[in-house]
Amino acid sequence: AEYMGYLIMKAVVRKDKIGNEIDLIDLPMPILKPKYALIKVCASPINPSDFGFMKGTYGDEALQPKPPVVIGFEGSGTVVDVAEGVDKTLIGKSVSYFNNVHSFDYIGSWCNFTMAPVDSLTIISDKVDLESASMAQINPKTVMGFWHIINTNKHKAVIQTAAASALGKMLIKLCLTMKIETINIVRGKENVARLIELGAHFALDSEAPDFAALLKAAIEKVNPTCFFDAVGGALAGTIFTAMPDKSHMYIYGSLASPDIIGIKGTDIRYHAKEIKGYHVVRLFASLTPEQRTSYMNYIWKDLEEGGKIFKSEIAARFKLAEWKDALKAYPTLSSKGKLLFKPNQTFYIFFE
Repeated sequence: AEYMGYLIMKAVVRKDKIGNEIDLIDLPMPILKPKYALIKVCASPINPSDFGFMKGTYGDEALQPKPPVVIGFEGSGTVVDVAEGVDKTLIGKSVSYFNNVHSFDYIGSWCNFTMAPVDSLTIISDKVDLESASMAQINPKTVMGFWHIINTNKHKAVIQTAAASALGKMLIKLCLTMKIETINIVRGKENVARLIELGAHFALDSEAPDFAALLKAAIEKVNPTCFFDAVGGALAGTIFTAMPDKSHMYIYGSLASPDIIGIKGTDIRYHAKEIKGYHVVRLFASLTPEQRTSYMNYIWKDLEEGGKIFKSEIAARFKLAEWKDALKAYPTLSSKGKLLFKPNQTFYIFFE
């Protein structure tokens, strides 16, 4: 097999529970578990959830793997070995995979080799490149989960924060396809312009002096009853308070603060508003097998046809040794596209 001869590999890891020590270290090669595949990593993106994981604040603390633990929840690569009893024809296949941090055998993706359960792998079509496939698990599935909520509850318009992110842009494009109005909250005039060019119905700068007035006007025009929040803090509270009766807020991130500031109890009691948590793994686990298959087929069909909805632009590529540069560049570049680690290549390409 291709990995033979490797005894150790490079990996970007969290060395403690609270993320004070992030480093590139040598680790032993993963030892295959039953029903798992060993994968030589081609690409793995940096996602907002990775920063939560680095700080030790992502997921259920009781289920967190013990340090040192490899960072990175998704990626793509080539299967180089499989466990006993697994179909050997899988070896050599290009795959997309998701590393579930709450699984007993979790190994992340910011490394040369990882392993994943065979039944969680997606064999990649020749029509989809490995870099696009490396980003096909978290953001596209999260957005399809949003669509499930929108469609099930018959929402006609939605609000989202962090709308300039790769995920936010996917939701805009999906809602345009599905004829759903969107109010998109960003920071900065540059991001407003980008989203208007993308076709967003409303793009509002939360830092603008007239933000509250513009938000009120947009809400009055399209009557959004669904709010996907990735930010938290006072902004989330301001938006939710301004929304109409019977609105639903779904918290799927805490980029600014884990607290939602300014929520009124009377909104919950008397105006039938609801606040719920959202996690893509939990949402997909609640679906029927037919629904899961349908949503994943929708994602891969789009990617095979060029990715008009789910393909992300790539802002920069980094080798593992450049992990500090990658994390430092993320706040500036993430609104322009995804940042990818290329663990088994010795170069990166930077796009202005």
